[in-house]
Amino acid sequence: MKTPASINKNKERDALFFHDLCPFTTMEYEYCSTFGQKVGTQGLYLACQEYLARIDGYRLHLDSLPTDRNVSAVNATLYTEEFDFLRIMEDRFMHDGFEAAYEMDFEEEIGILDSKQSFNMAMMLVFVAILILIYFIFYHPLIDNMDRQMKRTRGMLLLIPVEVLEEVPSLRKAFIETKF
Repeated sequence: MKTPASINKNKERDALFFHDLCPFTTMEYEYCSTFGQKVGTQGLYLACQEYLARIDGYRLHLDSLPTDRNVSAVNATLYTEEFDFLRIMEDRFMHDGFEAAYEMDFEEEIGILDSKQSFNMAMMLVFVAILILIYFIFYHPLIDNMDRQMKRTRGMLLLIPVEVLEEVPSLRKAFIETKF
C-alpha cells in the first residue's frame, strides 16, 4: 500500500495517520504494537485501509453463507477470529484513532479562531485609535474655532448699546423678542 505524502503541518497528526497509532489508543503499547500484523504501528491511514480490506473480505464470506434457519451454524460461521479482529479494530483502533484526530482538529480550529479573534481585536483597536486621532486632529480644532467665533460674535453684539437695540426694529426683533 502506498502511503500519501505528509502535509507536514502538524507532526502529531502525521504520527497518528502515518506512523504509530498505538500511543493514541487506550490499549497497552505491547498489545497494540503486536496486534494483527502490527496494524497499530502503521498509522491510522493504513489501519483504515487494512480494516476496509478485511471488512470487504468478511462481507464476501457472509454472502457465501447458506441462508438456513440453523442459528448455531450461522453463529459458528459468523463469530470467528476474523470477526473478533474486526471488532477490536473498530472498537479500539478506529474509534480511538478518529477520536484523537477529532481532538487535534478541534484544537487546531480553536487556535485558528483565537488568532482570528486576536486579529479582529487588533483591527478594532486600530480603528478606534484612528477615530480618536481624527477627532483630535480635525474635528476638535474645528469645534474650538467655531466656539471661539461664536463667543467673539456674541461679545461684539454685547457692545451694541441697549438704546440702539430698542430703536432699530430689525435689531429689536432679532435680539429682544427672539428667545435663545
